[in-house]
Amino acid sequence: MPKTFLAALAGLAVSVALATPRVPGDDREVLERLPLRALDPAGGELRALRAAASVAPADPAAVEPLVRRYFQLAMAEGDPRYIGYAQAALAPWASGDDAPAGVLVLRALLRQYRHDFDGALADLALAARRDPRDAEAHAWRAAIHMVRADYADAARQAWASAS
Repeated sequence: MPKTFLAALAGLAVSVALATPRVPGDDREVLERLPLRALDPAGGELRALRAAASVAPADPAAVEPLVRRYFQLAMAEGDPRYIGYAQAALAPWASGDDAPAGVLVLRALLRQYRHDFDGALADLALAARRDPRDAEAHAWRAAIHMVRADYADAARQAWASAS
């Protein structure tokens, strides 16, 4: 191998070894914005949902549609940044049992996305106790039990969502 190639390779190895990640100095700093085309209906929808949630960030009725849309986009596009955006929108209810049933279901969806199945099941159980007719809470509990190969509990949840 030519000496210039080896020197370049060694230089590259040293620069990679000395590279450090850029850490923002402020948590509020925006690092990247997802490209949304001006005429894209999804972009307009997200802007409207974000605007509504920013006016009333502690109002579940304003925040839940935004979180649900972020979750749908994460599932459709496979982009986990949407999960982060959804978590940020749910910050007022990040923990604790005092969240409304709808928020608990959404928080559970985000937890199961991160494979925190125990946390998701706990949120879904609480949501189902608050609103026993919430089919979504029972269906997601069944789905998580299926993923965990707990077929008996999955069947019980499926029956619970049907009744």
